[in-house]
Order: sequence, then structure tokens, then C-alpha cells
Amino acid sequence: MHDGLKLYRHILKLHSALPKTMKELGNKYIREEFNRHLYPKIQNFNKAHYMTFLECWQKYADDLKNPEIKLYGRRLTPEELAALSPAQKETLNSFKDKYFSS
Repeated sequence: MHDGLKLYRHILKLHSALPKTMKELGNKYIREEFNRHLYPKIQNFNKAHYMTFLECWQKYADDLKNPEIKLYGRRLTPEELAALSPAQKETLNSFKDKYFSS
């Protein structure tokens, strides 16, 4: 599935099964991410980057459908943190500051 709008709607539907606070957080985050990656708005648009973006969100959607995978309520392992790029670390810190600082 590489249609961004369909994938976005599909994930919102999957979020309906999450606990209320996680649903609200997830919906807000995905809305921001998909708006940021709406390819007509991206400067220096790179189709390969956009396809990777959609593939990663498709994997997230597939994981949400799998009852054996718990996607929320855990910390990233040191190995997962170490594997993040500097840009991903910056995004993670921004996310923490925006959604978890109060």
C-alpha cells in the first residue's frame, strides 16, 4: 500500500483500538508527520524518501494489527537508541519535549 492518504486513514482506524490517551497522542503525531511529508509540500522532493516514509508507516500499521506486538508503553532499548540517526534522535527529543513535558 503506497497511497499515503489511504494509509493515513487506515492507521487512524487502527488507533481506535488503543487506550484513549494513546489514541489521542498517536492521532496527533501521525497527523503532523503526514502533513510534514505531504509530498507536494516537501522541498527537494525525493520519491525514494517518500516511499521509505510510507513503507515505515505501513510496517507500523501491520504491527498494530498484530496482537502479539505491544507498540506502546515501553522504552527503546540502548541498541535501538544507538541505531538512530542524529536527525531521528532530534525528532525523538522534540517529541518528548512536545508531548511529555508538563
